[in-house]
Amino acid sequence: MSFNGHVVIDADSHIRQYWDLDRTYKENIDPKYRDTYQRFSTAANALKHRAGERGFSEFLWPALPTRPLGVYEAYEIQGNGSARAEEATTGDRASTNAGVRIDPACNWDPAIRLRDMKTADVDISVIFPSSADSFCALRDIGFEGALHQAFHRFMSKYCADAGDRLWWVGASTMRDIPKAISELEHWTKEDPHFAGLQIPRTCPDGRMLDNPDLHPLYAASQELDMPLWVHGGANRPPFTPWIDAPNGLYHTIGGQYA
Repeated sequence: MSFNGHVVIDADSHIRQYWDLDRTYKENIDPKYRDTYQRFSTAANALKHRAGERGFSEFLWPALPTRPLGVYEAYEIQGNGSARAEEATTGDRASTNAGVRIDPACNWDPAIRLRDMKTADVDISVIFPSSADSFCALRDIGFEGALHQAFHRFMSKYCADAGDRLWWVGASTMRDIPKAISELEHWTKEDPHFAGLQIPRTCPDGRMLDNPDLHPLYAASQELDMPLWVHGGANRPPFTPWIDAPNGLYHTIGGQYA
């Protein structure tokens, strides 16, 4: 399926684990946190207005008014055009910006993802979690780490029989660096399809990625020869410049977070 003799790698593929939280987390969560997870899942699912929504964003980072200071500073500047089609008037979160319908089961059935990759002439997908870095808004750091660990167990099984075509990136517990290092070491050793850890564009406490508390994680990454992927969102924790800002402004302000 290569393109003109070159291997095609999608290095920003995603699992939307929140499409069906239980398929990802329920059977993989540390038994210590099963009751906590059940309360979390029940609350998140109750707050979903349509399939594919997070649900948990409603109580982890409730949306603020878009113009808290009034309506007079309405600068007439076109946005960067990155708004998701799934948020459009159709309300269809299972369609791409180009209107292509995606089977949500690709989030738990690797055969469907591989089928779609064949259609798109993609040889290899590197798969990230979606919105997992925003679990830093949870009060319980241990539960955050347990969610990430459960995701890692799920992804290891998801990618296991895909013939080296599916690779996965883990989630970092940025408030517990020893835990993040432990997961990095464990999966580097245990899973040949593990491709490293994602870290968000800023730390949960607002500090930048050059703060000394992260140096042990960087040292472990170097020692293991395993990458850390800086990849995060906006309009959600840990907060960075908003995603629908005018393109020049977004990159001027947001560049320091990339």
